[in-house]
Amino acid sequence: MPPRAMSPAVVAAFNTVMSARAIRSVYQPVVALADGETVAYEALARGPSGTVWSSPVSLVRYAGQIGRLPELDWICRAAAVRGAREAGLPRDIPLFVNIEPASAGTDCPPDLWKIIDAGAATLQIVAELTERSLLADPAALLLVVERLRRDHLRIALDDVGADPSSQALMPLLQPDLIKLDRTVIQHPHSPRTKELLDAVREQAERTGAAIVAEGIETVEDLAHARAMGAALGQGWLLGRPGPLPRHMPTAHTRLPALTVNGTQAGTPFDIAHGQVAPVRVDEATVASARQRVEHSAAGAEQPSVMLATFQRACV
Repeated sequence: MPPRAMSPAVVAAFNTVMSARAIRSVYQPVVALADGETVAYEALARGPSGTVWSSPVSLVRYAGQIGRLPELDWICRAAAVRGAREAGLPRDIPLFVNIEPASAGTDCPPDLWKIIDAGAATLQIVAELTERSLLADPAALLLVVERLRRDHLRIALDDVGADPSSQALMPLLQPDLIKLDRTVIQHPHSPRTKELLDAVREQAERTGAAIVAEGIETVEDLAHARAMGAALGQGWLLGRPGPLPRHMPTAHTRLPALTVNGTQAGTPFDIAHGQVAPVRVDEATVASARQRVEHSAAGAEQPSVMLATFQRACV
């Protein structure tokens, strides 16, 4: 169902919220499940209290409807680091900040740049990519990850299990932290959960990434998270979103920071050319090969991403 159209008055009110940068952050602890130590905090955006924009879901929905989602992303990032710096969050405690790939093609608003730049210089930021728009613009997504890696930021892939795209993208994005969606914890014995966990564990074992379980609200959820191999967790049982505490002890558990090797190749063809000798074929052969690959990807047990490059669009 398409989103309901916003009235001119609502649009004007929302634009006022955006222009006033009237967005703040609350912070939820990320906890080591082995001993209960708080090892990091995640910044969660909140709009003005008492309005329809008080929740991050409504903020994103309204901003998307009027084409201001990239700007909202920058505003939320600035609110996250501003609140953390004002509370004196030490650099040895990482701060998870949600990032929308949609903002990759937009410049940071001039009034927010100094805030974000100061945060990057004084805080240990973990860039958390949400599943909400992972495949909306794959090129922008990969560009965002490349820039974040270049700035030596860790990558957390959020809501894994809520959408097949996040699972399929794990090998491409090589996240330092894999965050299991709350639905995974709530349905630990379903066939879908078991398939997902096989893929997540394989990724974690192969790369050294840490598994984070979200939505831990009961002692039973905590037991499920530990059984699934999660080393870290979030949820109301472990700590509710709120202001950062006045006194924050030194964290002894360190988050993984993977070494991801890049490539100097200019195109995907350059990479393939180094592995396989190119062969010249006609268009019919290309179309047939493409169909075979598509059928193989569609029949794969795990969600897959197919990358292809053609001289021009082919149907």
